[in-house]
Order: sequence, then structure tokens, then C-alpha cells
Amino acid sequence: MQITKELTIQEVRGKNVSNVPYQILLAGDPLRHNEQSSLTLDKRTWDKPGINWTINAAGYKLACSFESREIPLKDNRLDTSSLESDDLMIKSLEKTESLSLIRNMIPPAKHAYVSRTLELSSFGGGDGIHPTPTPCPFYRFTLELTEEEYEACKALPATSVLKVSFRLV
Repeated sequence: MQITKELTIQEVRGKNVSNVPYQILLAGDPLRHNEQSSLTLDKRTWDKPGINWTINAAGYKLACSFESREIPLKDNRLDTSSLESDDLMIKSLEKTESLSLIRNMIPPAKHAYVSRTLELSSFGGGDGIHPTPTPCPFYRFTLELTEEEYEACKALPATSVLKVSFRLV
């Protein structure tokens, strides 16, 4: 399965931290600020051939491709030695339906809204309780999906990861 999304670069930050010199924030739903998509890159990843990152990239489009692959099992556990830095774990896959009643219309009406969201992140980053250095590169994505993409993600085996690749458009 493969999903391709074009995301807008909202901000590029240069940090003065040795292991995390660059952070790229991608535009998304302003109501989901804590779930904002971001890329945290080290110098080696920033200089990777194929993408000419620039600190002035705000407003550029970033084409992101996500391709699924299965991680092999070793002693009934995921073989983490086969993971690559561009592999993302599926943190959550949600489908939310809401119904709004519009009473000030004649006749009154209903409005249905369906949201399908896929949350992905890089492996690592500690346990959330104890402070650990941010692994680099570290990617976090919150993607809105179509019904077909949602069903394809739902059908993936539990041992699946999504490999991400980028290109500036």
C-alpha cells in the first residue's frame, strides 16, 4: 500500500542543539496544534542527497510518500534491527463521525462530518516519562485520509510500518 500527500512547510527552525539542529513544521489543522506534523533533522539528514533543504523553505510544498512494509518477527517479537531511520510506526488510525443539527434553516437540516486520521511517528524518543535526547531523524505526521486510504491502512498487518520518502515540489 502506498499513500502520497502534499504538505505545506509552515516553518523551518534552526536550533542550537548539537543533535537536533533543524526542525520543519508542516501546516495542518490549526485546532490540532499538539498533533502538528513535524520533521526533526540532524545535519547528516539535512545534507542527504536528493533534497535541497533551505532554511527559507516556508511556503514550499513537500511531497511525502508512505509505503507499507512488514517487519519480520524474531522470537515472536518485532525484529527492531531491521528498522531503518525512515520507518514510521502507526500510532493511531481513527475514524470519527459527527452529526450537527442545523435548526435555523427552513426546513431544519442535518450535517454529517466524517474524519479519518492516521497518526505516524518515528521509533524511539524514550518512554514519555524519563527525559531522553530526541533521536534524529525523528518524524511525526498526522494525516487526513480518504475512505479508500483508511480501509487500506485498516487492512495492514500488525507488524507493518510505513517507510517515508520526501521531495520538495
